[in-house]
Amino acid sequence: MTDSQDSPSAADDARETGSAADTPRRASGLGGWVATGVVAALLLGLIVLGWTQRGRFTAAEVGARAPDFTLVDMNGGEASLSEYRGQVVLLNFWATWCPPCVHEMPSMERLYQDMRARGFVVLGVSVDVDPGAPDAQGRWQGIVREYVDRLGVTFPILLDPEGTVEDAYNVSGLPTTYVIGRDGRIEGRVVGAREWDSAEYRGRIEELLDG
Repeated sequence: MTDSQDSPSAADDARETGSAADTPRRASGLGGWVATGVVAALLLGLIVLGWTQRGRFTAAEVGARAPDFTLVDMNGGEASLSEYRGQVVLLNFWATWCPPCVHEMPSMERLYQDMRARGFVVLGVSVDVDPGAPDAQGRWQGIVREYVDRLGVTFPILLDPEGTVEDAYNVSGLPTTYVIGRDGRIEGRVVGAREWDSAEYRGRIEELLDG
């Protein structure tokens, strides 16, 4: 008599073979679930982050409220856009290495001198990454100071070496200028140099001042 326990049946062999074959598939399936869970967690984290940060940035588009900011000025103080609410603001992004900026800045100065008494201000935001350094009195010295002194610029110059405000206003080329109305909303955006005291632009500014 043959002992069946000493001789595994073909069915037993098949079951053992099947179990071994199933193991990689189960492992693969488990890995897929883990990967899916990780991706889902990352997406959820991004959604939560976007929701919690939703109020920090405002799109700098015509008709939208201009994003507020605070930057250091050339005298070592600080200036915020919100301080000029109620005035018409010409917000100009520029750099000392930008030839078109050199071309248009004197016309901004002339427009500023002519209309400042009516509630008009030019804010020049330098995006130079190395604007210089403050002296013992806190006044900034260096390439930006040399630039504005040479051109005889008297309107406020603010420093944005890290490009924080530049990014908030979606500046992709220099010079870029935003015209902001008395209510703090963006009235226009101009990329490239202009003769700002020409009849065309002077007329547009006067409309905003009188509106």
